[in-house]
Amino acid sequence: MKVHKIKLCGLLVWDSSGIRNDKILSNWKWQGSNDGSNWTTLNEYNDTMIGNEIIEVTVNASTAHYYYRIFVNEAETTKPNPGLSYWQLYTLQQVFKT
Repeated sequence: MKVHKIKLCGLLVWDSSGIRNDKILSNWKWQGSNDGSNWTTLNEYNDTMIGNEIIEVTVNASTAHYYYRIFVNEAETTKPNPGLSYWQLYTLQQVFKT
């Protein structure tokens, strides 16, 4: 399927002391693959922060792929385990289950 935009939200967690930690990703790549082993970078985002609010990002939709991933180059280093709590893909075509 071809994906033309994604919505993302970073992790928001509370530690044992009750302190809120926003897990932030900043430099990342949007990649596609047809075999799950060989990845092509479709878009690269530098200094694009993904914090604990949902953001919408337009991505390259020129090629259809079976698999997609976000490859993180740089993340918040003072807090462990940055990641995503929400990831939604928007396609340009209907998705059918066969």
